[in-house]
Amino acid sequence: MSAIIASSREGKYIKVEGERLKHLRALRVEPGNEYKVIIEGNILNCRLVKLTSRCGLFEPIENLGRNLANREIAVFQALTADLRFIDLAIDALSQAGAKRFIPVFVKRGISQKVQIQNRIERWQRIAIASMEQCERSEPMEILNPIKIEDIPRQTEGILLSLRSETIISKLELGKDLSIFVGPEGGLDSSEEELLKERGFKGVRLEPFVVKSWLAGAFACSIVQNL
Repeated sequence: MSAIIASSREGKYIKVEGERLKHLRALRVEPGNEYKVIIEGNILNCRLVKLTSRCGLFEPIENLGRNLANREIAVFQALTADLRFIDLAIDALSQAGAKRFIPVFVKRGISQKVQIQNRIERWQRIAIASMEQCERSEPMEILNPIKIEDIPRQTEGILLSLRSETIISKLELGKDLSIFVGPEGGLDSSEEELLKERGFKGVRLEPFVVKSWLAGAFACSIVQNL
């Protein structure tokens, strides 16, 4: 276990309840052992004092502070026909340090008529679990899906494109930016032109072609470490 998200404070102790308690009990933890607990945006090293069917009670030992990414990155991801790949993308993006995730309807993706509200709830749960696994101070935000034509103009945006000659690792970037990840096979040419008009600059990953569900995390990790 990397870390567990706490529910509240009780005096000098920290409580874990609800769904996170079920997760904690499944790990067969034992009182007296030390674990990392996330509460109020901070990660604390704690000792498990008591574990019952109602809650896990932790005693703080040391405040390890906040674990934040170097840059605030918003990832616009084209919704593929198989939404299971979006599940994988969200887990990978969270670990790579993306700030927020915005699913986007595109021509070569899932139909806009498909109801995906229940999927959004699933994606939020994946982001929470990933937050614990990679010890983030806060979960990646999952926003409601939008149409590609509704994406606002960006101050600084990059579009992952096989057509581009610009290599992502050679860019000089600011603190905050957006990344657009298209579907397998790429965007329609009119959609690429639209994004360029909205402030996205075409870039490519190297040395190999990467699947769309992984490309965003690849790009995000590179940018976070520039």
